[in-house]
Amino acid sequence: SLTSLDLSTFNVETVSDMTGMFYYCGNLKEINTTGWDTSNVGNFSYMFYHCWGLEKLDLSHFDTSSATTFYYMFWFCRNITELNVSGWDTSSATAFRHMFNSLYSLKKLDLSSFSCESLSLGSDRINNMDAMMNQLGALEELWLGEYFGSDPDHPCVSSAFVGDVAHTSANNRTATCNTTGTLVIHCTQDVADWCARTALRWVNSGWRGADTEIEKAVPVSFLDLTTGKELFVTWREN
Repeated sequence: SLTSLDLSTFNVETVSDMTGMFYYCGNLKEINTTGWDTSNVGNFSYMFYHCWGLEKLDLSHFDTSSATTFYYMFWFCRNITELNVSGWDTSSATAFRHMFNSLYSLKKLDLSSFSCESLSLGSDRINNMDAMMNQLGALEELWLGEYFGSDPDHPCVSSAFVGDVAHTSANNRTATCNTTGTLVIHCTQDVADWCARTALRWVNSGWRGADTEIEKAVPVSFLDLTTGKELFVTWREN
């Protein structure tokens, strides 16, 4: 039944693992972690798992430079409307699986500082990005940095937006189709081209699985991360 928690005086400078720290604190509405030194934390998995009472969470002060694992970190924080992870250094990260999955109320997500350069190649890379941003039903704006993964050999964008890419039919689509209005992505031209070739083409045009009705099409547009000018892409047909 805990609704508020002030941990601003905690000294966490030697902590290396915060896995499941607020796991299932469903009624928690306020968490104060101001002043934390998280520079030695390697694992943030499940930290805010099922914290559905949270509506606003500012973690921009977290030092994530040593972090390798973010599995399910914000899974099913369904009422969060504002989540600030801007400035995070994920250059050491190797696992983002389901990190932002099921944040149904989130409208904006700034991942412009996120890097996926440390992820392994091949299927491990895809698995470790699996459904990172699936079920973002209210998403209207997204920022993706140049190192998020636009290299065709590193298909991070595709796996981040869909569930297991080995699945077909209704499972192989992104639930950002439920977004109201349009989806604007601030990124580089390379990332925009990759989005248009992979998962986001199903958002832009709608997607019909073998046993499902067609999903609502949500127009996706791209703006240059630096200049704000519109980026043009050629959408791959479904």
